Amino acid sequence: MAKQQPQRKCLGCQQVFDKKQLLRFVASPAGELLFDLRQKLPGRGAYLCRDASCLGQAVRKKAFGRTLEALRRPVERDELVELLRGSLLRRFESLIGMARKAGQLRGGSSLVMQALDTKGAYALVVVAEDVSEGIGEKVVRKAAAAQVECVRIFDKVRLGALVGREQRSVLAFEAGGLADEILQELRTYRKVVGEL
Repeated sequence: MAKQQPQRKCLGCQQVFDKKQLLRFVASPAGELLFDLRQKLPGRGAYLCRDASCLGQAVRKKAFGRTLEALRRPVERDELVELLRGSLLRRFESLIGMARKAGQLRGGSSLVMQALDTKGAYALVVVAEDVSEGIGEKVVRKAAAAQVECVRIFDKVRLGALVGREQRSVLAFEAGGLADEILQELRTYRKVVGEL
């Protein structure tokens, strides 16, 4: 018999979900609001759906201050969005580094274009925000034709640093666990923070 998952209520819509489906926030002893991406930080948690409307409802109801007593202040929508944006971007960086160490990515526009010829082998393409329009559009079209999700994020220097190079304009992630995790975080980011 399957073990029942712990359930929590969303501060916004007040619906009950499995804990793992929700975003968890805690207050530090100093009264700072923290996004608990891994759901492992100590203390009482406040939970939100992975939806921007619930984030707005929780702020309007001042639900964070009531749920997290250590917070002792109202939380603003912009503060929550920036907290989520920063945490999720750091998570992307971490997952890119893990994919590099696991040998599950290809870098550089030429290698990525070749890799996309292998049907089903790649699940995600990341294109640097400052790549030339010609190269960027070419990679985006090829990824779309291969039915591979594509996202523009970071600049070439930051992407390069994440994979141990001076610069990288394009990365492709092999299908599998790490790519699936990156895609899940990407969907969360888009639903809660906005387009990426």
